[in-house]
Amino acid sequence: YDCTVLYADYLLKEFIGWLEANYNLDDFLIIITADHGEMLFEQEDGYAHRWFLYQPVLHIPMIVRGKGFPQGARFSHATSIEDVSPTIANAVCGEGPWLAPATGRDLRQQDPDRIIIADRPSLTFPEKFIPRKWRMLTKHNHIIRAIVREDKKLIWSSAGEHKLYDLASDPEEKVNLYGKPEYRV
Repeated sequence: YDCTVLYADYLLKEFIGWLEANYNLDDFLIIITADHGEMLFEQEDGYAHRWFLYQPVLHIPMIVRGKGFPQGARFSHATSIEDVSPTIANAVCGEGPWLAPATGRDLRQQDPDRIIIADRPSLTFPEKFIPRKWRMLTKHNHIIRAIVREDKKLIWSSAGEHKLYDLASDPEEKVNLYGKPEYRV
């Protein structure tokens, strides 16, 4: 994993260097992102990105360089992968309904009341079709959804294994608050 990240970093450096040598970098909007984060033993379930909705998986790395994005700026408000397209459209074309109907919003627009929902569908293969060495994956054969608002995160599971975290006081999601009387609605 580390070698892959290092190699990707090297290739990006080469590409940005080539752009810089051949063009005016200020004419470009450069966005480097991913479709998911990666869980590397932060939870008892080990490492993965496909089976869980913990913060290391949902927190998607993204680097932006270009006009309208101050150097070193960080987005700390709730965002979604769906926000990338409207952000690009508004940065390149100006404000407007360029991607109607867009489900995301420009990353530069903050909304403290925004609710983000992520879900992971269940596995669709019957156990008999899964190779023996992968049968442990059938324990993940249920639907899970994560709902994040401000610093609270609820992970709902069709298997009944619900979890609630206070991300401000427990960013590593170690203390499950679900079912505690003070957190009932």
